Amino acid sequence: MQMAPMSEKRGCACGVCLEKKVYVFGGTVDAFSRHASVSCEVYDITLNEWHSIASMHVPRFHASAVLLQDRIYVFGGIGSESVDRHNSRMVECYDVQKNQWVAAHSMPYEETYFRGCPVSMFKDLLHSLNKVTIP
Repeated sequence: MQMAPMSEKRGCACGVCLEKKVYVFGGTVDAFSRHASVSCEVYDITLNEWHSIASMHVPRFHASAVLLQDRIYVFGGIGSESVDRHNSRMVECYDVQKNQWVAAHSMPYEETYFRGCPVSMFKDLLHSLNKVTIP
């Protein structure tokens, strides 16, 4: 069986897997653009279908996503020029059951310092392997 195409073209998105579904967040509006997106989709492996889900508040690509219980946290990446410094530090939390995003926390640095960094959960803490360099 061939995988169904996504609803929207996007590049540099992030995602996680949960209960036979793949959740994809943000990215660029196409493979060649640097315009960040807030749109999100979920792929149902069983049905071989993509569906749109609630959009994030902050547009971002090259972001990171991590799963904690039934919530997904997205942070970092690169936003659009219209994203102010306060919003670029926002960690967003997606509630899978409610299909709803909330601003969960604020990072100590702007989103661009956390571009595409790998993250993981260990003992209920988020760990990043990113080297932060402040100009």
